[in-house]
Amino acid sequence: MPRETRATCAACGAVRFAQADDGAQPTELPPLESLRLLRVAHAGWAGALSEALQDAGIAHRLAAETGAGRSDAPRFGVFVRAEDVPVATRLDAEVLRGQLPDLPEGYDPNALREGECPACGARLGGAEAECAECGLALIDA
Repeated sequence: MPRETRATCAACGAVRFAQADDGAQPTELPPLESLRLLRVAHAGWAGALSEALQDAGIAHRLAAETGAGRSDAPRFGVFVRAEDVPVATRLDAEVLRGQLPDLPEGYDPNALREGECPACGARLGGAEAECAECGLALIDA
């Protein structure tokens, strides 16, 4: 039976989807509206999180997001079942630590407040490329 597979473009990081027939039965998920949004992220983070969720056996969906961020890079919502949120949140933190290994211990990406530097808490105007207080490079994650 065909199942949806994901591949990431090496050139731009965009996530591509294709049908594969490997005999495996797909994990049925309810409609997107019934799932919980775990994270909206750029393609690299969403792809790495998708791989971690897949490796852990957690069924999930990626959905392209519309809306303006700090860049025009494509962004994706990562959705999971409500009962998978605790494990998926832990995996999300591990993916973040893998992408940004210099984060301080105990750093909680879910505790971030809009308009503040995630490293030092300084107020941000929204268009800066780096924090004026601590110099952290601000990316559209």
